[in-house]
Amino acid sequence: MRAPAARARDPPPAPARRETLVRPGGPGQETGAKRVATAGPFVAVVIEFYVPPSETDEGVVRVAETAYRPLLQALEEERESAAVTVALDPALALRLLSCRQSGVLHAAAALAESGTVEFAAGSRNHALLPRLPRAEVDRQLEKGDELMRELLGWSWRPKGLFPPALAYGRRVAEAAAARGLRWLLLDEISLGRIGAAPTHFIATLGDGHELCLFFRSRDLSSAFLRSNGRTLRKHLESTLGDGYGVLVVPAESFTEGSQALQNLRWLLSRPGPMPATVSALLPLFPERRRVEPIPASRRTTGEDLAMGIPFSAWSSPDNELQALLWKLAALAWTEAARLAERSPDAPETRRLRANLDEGLHSAAFRQASSGAAFRPEAVRAAADRLSCAIESGGNLVSEEVRRKTASAYQRLLRTLDERARAGDAPTPK
Repeated sequence: MRAPAARARDPPPAPARRETLVRPGGPGQETGAKRVATAGPFVAVVIEFYVPPSETDEGVVRVAETAYRPLLQALEEERESAAVTVALDPALALRLLSCRQSGVLHAAAALAESGTVEFAAGSRNHALLPRLPRAEVDRQLEKGDELMRELLGWSWRPKGLFPPALAYGRRVAEAAAARGLRWLLLDEISLGRIGAAPTHFIATLGDGHELCLFFRSRDLSSAFLRSNGRTLRKHLESTLGDGYGVLVVPAESFTEGSQALQNLRWLLSRPGPMPATVSALLPLFPERRRVEPIPASRRTTGEDLAMGIPFSAWSSPDNELQALLWKLAALAWTEAARLAERSPDAPETRRLRANLDEGLHSAAFRQASSGAAFRPEAVRAAADRLSCAIESGGNLVSEEVRRKTASAYQRLLRTLDERARAGDAPTPK
């Protein structure tokens, strides 16, 4: 049997041993990154673990058993040569624990400890970060980090940020840099067009910011899910040359027999394109170029950019439901900030804060959109949570704020009822 080629990864530090970029004994070790970088192309597969909060416990168990476990087993079997980046949503991690799927967390942690996997940081409640005030962005990242450290222990050492939906705004980059993270992942549409993801240099913001920017290739991410190994190899080599590409693949795609799982096994066991963690790309491609990304997400289209509505899936100007959800959220986070200054230790402040955190999950804002994504019960649950946040502030919240909240909430319920009836969707009770 032919031994697999060396894989570029960034393993965890070990006592009395220098950190290396490739598996010990692999080609290029003697000259470090320069020798390895001539091999190319390098493929950074970022695997996203996420389910919306509206998914049932049975659904979480099903995806864990049918997709997460086969995926982690494949990585375990190729532990010596594998190198992938895992974006594990903190809210999902907690649900896996509550659904008695802690084995998924244990397996992921073990792979991280061996250097096979690196984790990417995320937000605590999968909030759409560019739409939040900077203080809320900081809180989402801090609370997400605290939860993951509690669940995964010392194996949790993220070096980069995977923002929910790859939604980008300048404050997201600034918050990531402030936390000492080394890189941020965006969608290539943030460079103004599809197909613009760099392949031979690494982008930075400049202006003294050391944060590096990586961009998901939509084309290659889609090809990983649909093309067979031979076709995928040709596509990678023709697109990347001796450079690199970043692919984002949903973890639920790795069911037994799926094209995604077959391609992962092919990538890890065959000579050719080399898998790498995102962090391992930093020394492999030393050229830096300053760019100024534009606000966008993985769902943003060229038409959205032309119309100036980069986050239309969550905040469309003609969607009253989304506007009302954002109004409720703004009322709540404004009060949370005020009470944090005035009464930080009050029980009312803590209750308001807890309800607000839950209500900021991006899924409900997306599910308030038109079409197949519309989920009236999820929209109602988010509105209830945000309204409850203000109510839980008790007498610390002014009568005027409570009145504005009640008005927006009742208007949202009426609009939701009208939308549900017009779309033949079940009205939430």
